[in-house]
Amino acid sequence: MTSGCARTKVAAAAAAAAVAIIYLKRRRAAQATHKPPPAQTPSAFSPVADAPPFVTDGDADLQRGLAPEGVGARPPETVPQLVARLEANDTEALAWEGRDGWRSMTWREYAVAVRSAARSMIHLGLRAKQSVGILGFNSREWVIADVGCVLAGGFASGIYSTNGAEAVGYVLEHSRAAIVVCEGKAQLDKVREIGGRLPHLRACVVWGDDRAARTGDVARLYGSAPVLSWDAFLVAAPADPGPLAARVGAMTPGQCCTLIYTSGTTGCPKAVMVSHDNVSWVVASFVTFAKYGSAPGGRERLVSYLPLSHIAAQAIDVFAGLVSVGRRATPGAPLCEASTLFFARPDALKGTLKATLCYARPTVFFGVPRVWEKFAEALRAVGAATTGPKKLVSTWAKAVALATYEENRADAPPAGYGGLLRPLERLVAAKVLAKVHAAIGLDRAHFCFTGAAPIATSTLSYFGSLGLVVNEAFGMSEVSGPGTVTLNSYYVPGWCGPAVPGVEIKLEHVPGRDKPGEGEVCFRGRSVMLGYLRDGAKTREAIDADGWNHSGDTGALKSFGDGAAPMLKITGRIKELLITAGGENVAPVPIEDALRASLPGVSAAVVVGDRRKFLSVLFTLKQRPNDATGSFDDVLVGEAADVSRSAKTAAAAADDRTWKAAVQLAIDEYNATAASSAQRIQKFAILPRDFSQATGELTPTLKLKRAAVVEKYGDVLAKIYGSNASAVWLP
Repeated sequence: MTSGCARTKVAAAAAAAAVAIIYLKRRRAAQATHKPPPAQTPSAFSPVADAPPFVTDGDADLQRGLAPEGVGARPPETVPQLVARLEANDTEALAWEGRDGWRSMTWREYAVAVRSAARSMIHLGLRAKQSVGILGFNSREWVIADVGCVLAGGFASGIYSTNGAEAVGYVLEHSRAAIVVCEGKAQLDKVREIGGRLPHLRACVVWGDDRAARTGDVARLYGSAPVLSWDAFLVAAPADPGPLAARVGAMTPGQCCTLIYTSGTTGCPKAVMVSHDNVSWVVASFVTFAKYGSAPGGRERLVSYLPLSHIAAQAIDVFAGLVSVGRRATPGAPLCEASTLFFARPDALKGTLKATLCYARPTVFFGVPRVWEKFAEALRAVGAATTGPKKLVSTWAKAVALATYEENRADAPPAGYGGLLRPLERLVAAKVLAKVHAAIGLDRAHFCFTGAAPIATSTLSYFGSLGLVVNEAFGMSEVSGPGTVTLNSYYVPGWCGPAVPGVEIKLEHVPGRDKPGEGEVCFRGRSVMLGYLRDGAKTREAIDADGWNHSGDTGALKSFGDGAAPMLKITGRIKELLITAGGENVAPVPIEDALRASLPGVSAAVVVGDRRKFLSVLFTLKQRPNDATGSFDDVLVGEAADVSRSAKTAAAAADDRTWKAAVQLAIDEYNATAASSAQRIQKFAILPRDFSQATGELTPTLKLKRAAVVEKYGDVLAKIYGSNASAVWLP
């Protein structure tokens, strides 16, 4: 007779074998379905005969060429056509948290509100090809005003809610705004402060604060411009559909519908003119890559919290649903049955985002690097506090997930089959880590990605150890959003993925400036902007005679696999190239990335050396965020707190032996690989406070203001380079 122990072993082996068979079948099916995207043919773009490469007049119409087949051949559409498709759709479109809990509206109700907003704007005096400024945190009012403005024939011009009065005034003046839609008294006061500098302004609409605009046409901004509450604004919409129908009937896909003002690290922002076809087409292309519609039941869920004045949030939050709901982006793509946008609270980045995510449970989620880093720090803190058997199990599960993440990299060697227990290990590990996903509201997410600024590969690997692939995207306002993005099945940490379908990409190499195999990243296709509004000189710098958009970033391209589409890696920014006193060009970004990868306790690394005899680095450490100020308190957190027992602040770390030794070791490791002596780091300093938008070192999209950092810490650099150093700084 077979003993009970033996029978148990046989049953366990049989179960493991069954799991292995299921796993192998699923893996083969996945490999057949999720092959790396093939390289695109050079003929993806067909220029329109006699069409100019760009326009800078807001009245102009420019339809960029269609590809002969594929996503690039998708028929052009206007925003009103997208809205009209959803007028009878009763699935949930927008959701927001009110005083009495969460509320929502359907696509049918959304379309009604958008049309009311459009009719009211025409009634208030908005002419075709005029701007409507929108100023406030993400909300249903923001989106309705945006799309309503476009239906009325205007240009939606988002303004960062963190901008001061002068910056707000610049956008409203430059765009010649006829109407301003803003959130509450604080934003209205910024508009009031600008006063008579806005001769085109006809009205101001305020949402979220009835005290700022009581009712109807009572309050006055100045002169004859009324201030209306949001409800009064919608109620004022004339019933006659004729004027709106005339505006919609006159629209073409090649006309401008949105102005995106670049956040800019230096100088005045430029107004990127985005056409109806630009944004509707590139979103359709992107959602094909992201397999939008593959959520259970084809019901996608998004969370809106990043500034809607930025092109990434515009593309994802405003247009993904409009483009996708009720249809397939391309033949064979998943059918998107529904798409709901959940609005986060205004204090999302001060701690409430997690609660919104846990309620909404998004299926697609975009986070800038700072958001992913905050998640990582919080989860590491929970892990550090876990003890006993739970600690052992979670550590084992993360090791299994990380091994899987590394094996699935596009640059990893082919993995052999790891025995019968391997798929069972992955299954159990996934079950364990599902609780971690749920803790941050990402347990339903099938596509997560990041962009807007570089992200540390250590952060990507950390999420890989949790069983989450965080894909990297590269895009810009000038190409209407995403240009490249990695996929769950085709990624290499540090690379930004292949071009989205229908977009051409090339490198323009300049000897003496660029390393072999590198060059300026250029894009061409239907996503390339019309041009910068009323700025021919800057537009000619950005778009050449053949329709290529010059990004200003340098990069490299490499295919990972036979016939696979090449991935893009950003290696620097031309305007940020440091030219040493010896005349050698140095790209700071790769150096900074290498140092941050070696120093997980470091938040930011800024390489300095333009017109100087040697390179140095300014470091900031990971510190506790201060929600009240939007900056940081000098209390080290996460990996920064673990480096030295005696240094719990950045001020202490600056003079701490352990910290100095750790930083010097990382610098020595980098220097050993430096291409030349001019690219070696000779000195460094640890700064007292991490960078933030509130303290002036970051843009609203959290990009580094390199010149601002160098200017602000001129005293530190004077000690590094000598007393005359402050007179020589980055241009």
